[in-house]
Amino acid sequence: MYLSSIRANGILQQIINNYRSSREVREKTQQPFFKTGEEVHSLKGEVYAFLFAARGILDTISTLVHFLYGPSSSQFSSFVDYVKFLKSDKENKVFEDKEMLDYIENEMDWFWVLKDLRDQITHIGSLDFDFHEKNQVF
Repeated sequence: MYLSSIRANGILQQIINNYRSSREVREKTQQPFFKTGEEVHSLKGEVYAFLFAARGILDTISTLVHFLYGPSSSQFSSFVDYVKFLKSDKENKVFEDKEMLDYIENEMDWFWVLKDLRDQITHIGSLDFDFHEKNQVF
């Protein structure tokens, strides 16, 4: 994931350099234009790889947490299932982990954004990247 973020930053820098070197204003529309080549597709690929890896790591961790809670604890197939279990009020719960639930609720709001983005890509379609400028600043 770290390498993916480094590559994404490098690709974004290439896009910025392309903007600076190839920006022109279309005569007909008076709209700014610059060449991006394959950089946008590469950036999408890196963002997708990052989202899939992050979500996959959390899902993998959730399949292993039953080792922490004992042999009769539930096994989870996803991080979302694990969170749902922690939030549930089932009387026959084999374990409760209030500390973990508090951490998830207070420190992991980012997970739901990550989940929604990854689900969007997987089940609905591609993300679109738009580039905007204001006063000829990218």
